[in-house]
Amino acid sequence: MYDIIPVAYFQEPDFKKKLYLKKATELTNNLLNKMKLGNDETIEICSSFLFDETRPALWDQYGKERVKVAQIIGQAQDK
Repeated sequence: MYDIIPVAYFQEPDFKKKLYLKKATELTNNLLNKMKLGNDETIEICSSFLFDETRPALWDQYGKERVKVAQIIGQAQDK
C-alpha cells in the first residue's frame, strides 16, 4: 500500500513553503488508518527529511515506544 506526494509540492512556490512536509504527514496518517494496525504493531518510519513533521506527529499519536525511526534499505527502498 502506498501513496504519492504530487511533484508540484517539490516545485516553487510550494517547495519553499515546505508544504511537502504537511502532505507527507497527511498521507502517512491516511495510510496507517487504512492499514488498521493492531495495538501491538510497531510502526517504522524513514529517517528522511521528508518525514520531519510526520515523526513527531506519530510519536504524539502512537508513542515513541511504538514508532521507530528506521533506515529503509533493500527492496523497500528500491521499489
